[in-house]
Amino acid sequence: MAEQIIVTDLCRDSTYLALFNKVVEEIQLGDDELKSNYVGIQPKDFASLTVALRGSEVLAFSGMQIQPDRWGHGKARVSARFYIPPKFRHTHLQKFEPSDRYVNSAYLIPRQIAVARSLNLDCVFISREDKRRSFGKFIDLVNANGGYNFKMHETKLGVCGPLPPGYMPAECCQWVATMPLKSGSDLDFIGYLKQLTCEQCNEAE
Repeated sequence: MAEQIIVTDLCRDSTYLALFNKVVEEIQLGDDELKSNYVGIQPKDFASLTVALRGSEVLAFSGMQIQPDRWGHGKARVSARFYIPPKFRHTHLQKFEPSDRYVNSAYLIPRQIAVARSLNLDCVFISREDKRRSFGKFIDLVNANGGYNFKMHETKLGVCGPLPPGYMPAECCQWVATMPLKSGSDLDFIGYLKQLTCEQCNEAE
């Protein structure tokens, strides 16, 4: 019988912090093209840093970020810094179907949303810089696995907060899916992000 999956929030329980730190070190020793995103990553950088483990192995982790200077008060990004060690990644999948084998959508994001609700936040969102089609399929999976109603915006939006006019680094232009925790808050949030979005965000789309 397979060992039970343990889900923990390192912002509230440091029991498995050493195992998490080991994975972060392994990322830097590997060849992941996004490994710079995980340099020095720590629980204090998040409002919730959620990790799934089986035995002594980390299956995946992701976090919830609250940054009022970027997104305004009461908003949070979930599934931030999502990572799956290579040995646990699913390959050659033709489509996503609801299943607890997708650890992020089945275990991690729900834990983060529960924290968001406990903090009385208004709205949560997920964002990604590229691969619009696969991001849309991922959002469908998140909704199916968690019973949520994330809605994907039709164009990229600026997610780095107020920036100098005409300055919008590529990583600040992302596909965004929002879910209100309070009625109408997602519409207000999208309106806010639109004000931050420059034309260059969607020139290549």
